[in-house]
Formats: sequence, structure tokens, C-alpha cells
Amino acid sequence: GELAFLRHVLQHRLHLLLGIEQIDLDTVELLGLMGQEGSMPETELVDLLAVFNSPEANDVVNFSLDILPSVLETKRGGGQQVFAVDGYSGIVSSGSLDSLFLSELAYDDEFFEQRFLDNQMLYYAHEAQDRPPPRSYQILVDASASMRGARAVFARGLAIALAKRMTLLGFEATVRFFDSRLYEPMRLRRGRSGLHGNGSLHVAGILAFKGERGRNYARVFSQLASEMERLRERSSVTVYMITHAECHVPIELIRRVRESAELCGVFMLPSRGTLDLEYLPALTLHEVVTDAALRDRSERANRALSIVEQASSKTPKAGSHRVDDDELT
Repeated sequence: GELAFLRHVLQHRLHLLLGIEQIDLDTVELLGLMGQEGSMPETELVDLLAVFNSPEANDVVNFSLDILPSVLETKRGGGQQVFAVDGYSGIVSSGSLDSLFLSELAYDDEFFEQRFLDNQMLYYAHEAQDRPPPRSYQILVDASASMRGARAVFARGLAIALAKRMTLLGFEATVRFFDSRLYEPMRLRRGRSGLHGNGSLHVAGILAFKGERGRNYARVFSQLASEMERLRERSSVTVYMITHAECHVPIELIRRVRESAELCGVFMLPSRGTLDLEYLPALTLHEVVTDAALRDRSERANRALSIVEQASSKTPKAGSHRVDDDELT
């Protein structure tokens, strides 16, 4: 069997060499930055092959490479713990006896016992990495016909950068597309690479995805609101929707989503036009990207990075934020 395979390769060596020459090295570099492994499911291999044959995907790859180096500089903050691992980082008022602050032993027996009973003793604290509260990020990318060209490039590149930044910060992040329906999320694939061995984002699927339907935003956000209501008791959710200035959604649906999750919007304007949507005051925050910024390479990268930084600065330090009707109105 092996010899037969080698004969087949030799007979078609020219086709094989031409195929290798056509592989886009920028795409390979992006997959390496995102932590893609050498082995992947067959469904992802199909998407990967489509990426190498898609000129539109190459534009998204180049844009992603412009902004990802800055995104990858993210570092998680440190903290303190009482478990006896890593080095000492400070002094706390609770801990184990083997971490007891040495000056505590200078007290006489009676005073030592009284301080111990009153929990007034000092202990060495060990270094630890801060763990953010449970929260997941869903990044919704508009894949309708209104998101062709520069808009699609910006939306997909920003989605990849946002997902990577939130993953580096310790949160779960998924990317989903929508047009007349809300598609299944592209989650982290389990494996050795990625943050804490959780796997790598299905970048090839994001690059190769094509929406085949019209648009029905009312149906999309009705489905999203139902999903958020089911997840309300499990974890806190922040939703980022990346779309255009004509994304009209009934405000009742926006309010339903806001009752269960934070909702942020990134809107791309046409060459002539303004952002005038009824539900803007109900959003947690929104960002506007002008047509001029989309057409200038450096300005486009700077705008995407500013949105990612704004999203990072708004990462919650506690549980989910529930809003009432007065706040929405």
C-alpha cells in the first residue's frame, strides 16, 4: 500500500507542487497565531480548503494580521491565594499554619492563642492568577448581502480579534453568523493548544462562511432572546453584534435580550448616511465605523483595535448586570 501511494504521488508530483505553491502563507501564519493544531476534524478541513481558494478570505487574513499582534499582547492580572504553590506575593489575614508570618511567633503563648482565636494572625500569601467571574461572549456577525466587500472584511477580522482577546482574558468566546436566521456558534475546538488546553477557534470556518439567505433581523433576535432566557441562570453573557446602519430590529426584542444579557453593537455606515436606529439607547454600548475608516488600511486597523480595547476595558469584575425597565427607557 505504501509503495502504491508513493507511485501515485510521483505520477502527480507536478499537480502536488503547484498546489503547495498556491498555499497562502499569510493564512498559515494566521492559523498559527490562533493556535491551530496539525490535526482537525474533517469538517474543518473542508473549510480550510475553501479558505485557500477564496480571494475574499485573503483580505480578511491580511486585516487580521494587522491587528492580532496588538491583541496577543494581552496579559491576565495576578492575585493572591493561600494555597502553598508558587512564590510569596504578600501578607493576608487567613491561611495555613505553615505560611504563618514569623513575627507572630514572638508573642507569648496566651496572646498568641487569643490572636489565633480572633482570626487576627497574619500569613504569607502565594502568587495566583486572577480568575474572572463566569462570563461568555457571543460575537454575532451579519452575513447578509449588505455586508459585502470592506464591511465583511472588517466584521470578520474584528470578530476574530474580539474572540481571541476575550479568550486570553479567561472568558469563553464564540462567533456566530446571522442573516435571515441565527447560525450555530463556532466554538473553541478541544485540544492541547489554546488557553489552558481548551483548543483553538475555528478560524477557517469564520473565513469561509457564506450566507445564502436574505435577512430577517426580527427572526434572528427573537431566536437570540429565547436562547438568552434559557441561559440566564447558567452564566452571564455579553453579546456583540457587528452589522450595518440599517439593522432594524423591533425594540421589544432588544429589551428581551437586555433582560438576560449585555448587548453591544458595532455599526458600519454607508458612504452617505447616519446612524438612526430606535433601539440605540437600549444597548449597553455601541460603536460607529465610518465608510472612510473602512477604506483606509491604517485607520481601519486603528478603529478595530480601539473597539477591542473598549470591549476589554468594559469586562465586568462581578456577576451579570441586570437592567430594569426604567434603565432601558
